[in-house]
Amino acid sequence: MATALVHIALIAYTAGAAVYLVWLLRPRERFVAAGRILLAGGLVLHLGSFAAAYGGGSEGLFEWRGGQLFSLLSAAIVLVYLALDLRY
Repeated sequence: MATALVHIALIAYTAGAAVYLVWLLRPRERFVAAGRILLAGGLVLHLGSFAAAYGGGSEGLFEWRGGQLFSLLSAAIVLVYLALDLRY
């Protein structure tokens, strides 16, 4: 389940990036709004994948691997981008 959520989040991130690229060619506010929604949806799915992967453990201990750390880093970057976009 966690892997499927990450893949769906990746699709949402890619769609958000594509919408932002379209916005560069045709600057309309609706493209910006759509890009934000897609990135936020991808972030929710991405964080949900972490919850699905580690929420079911009986002892609650996390065993992070290298790829998962990069995945967490990418989710953090999207979170910071959305926070800055909301603020400014």
